[in-house]
Amino acid sequence: MKKITLAILTTLFIGSSAQAQLLQIEKTNGDLLELDINDIKEMRFKEAQSFDGNTPENLEIIDMGLSVNWASLNIGAENPEEVGYYVSWGGIEPKDWYSWSYYEFGHSQSSLDKYTSSDDLETLQPEDDLATVSWGSEWRMPTSAEFEELLANTTVDYAAVENGVTGVRLTSTVPGYEDATLFFPVSGWKQDGNTLNLEMLCSYWASSVVTIFPQFAFAAEFWLSGDYASEVHLSGTYRYLGHPVRAVTEKK
Repeated sequence: MKKITLAILTTLFIGSSAQAQLLQIEKTNGDLLELDINDIKEMRFKEAQSFDGNTPENLEIIDMGLSVNWASLNIGAENPEEVGYYVSWGGIEPKDWYSWSYYEFGHSQSSLDKYTSSDDLETLQPEDDLATVSWGSEWRMPTSAEFEELLANTTVDYAAVENGVTGVRLTSTVPGYEDATLFFPVSGWKQDGNTLNLEMLCSYWASSVVTIFPQFAFAAEFWLSGDYASEVHLSGTYRYLGHPVRAVTEKK
């Protein structure tokens, strides 16, 4: 269920000089935003959405010593070895068919109507984020930068097994957090009605669109076998494809 709360601008003031027609907005963290008055058509308060959700009983919050904490299992899973839900990028529920014809934000790569070069949206908004919708406002999908941070500060075991399921295990290399690990079960991806590369690949959506080619969004791809065996790539992949999701939460 969604709750509506009122978003409040903390400090708002306009420069008094007639020549300097700037609107300045000071955020609570001290950041200052400036807008030219001539570029502003209308100012209004916007209601911010907050999401309630249900987290699995076996969920653990894993501190890898990084900027965000990671979930121990996938969205839609009850245990770490389960893949959980496959969704298109920006989709909030699984489907039977993954193609442009059934994509949530346009029915071809040339007819996208959200997260395009014209709307300046670079990451999924909460209402389009499977983690937020499923588990609540505390959770979201990781950005491509957060995946990069994770990969830069972990070792990867490409022959890991969890309760009989193959996958990859990431172990933190951050001093003081070397015992922290994450297991990603093998998943492949879904295209049309098929699951491809199921035994070869762990592939997970990031929340970031590829801004210069918005028909693509980023996914972390861990290859267990094949031409790219024992490699991980943060790659642009077509948004209509079905991939699982691992969530992150902000540190308290």
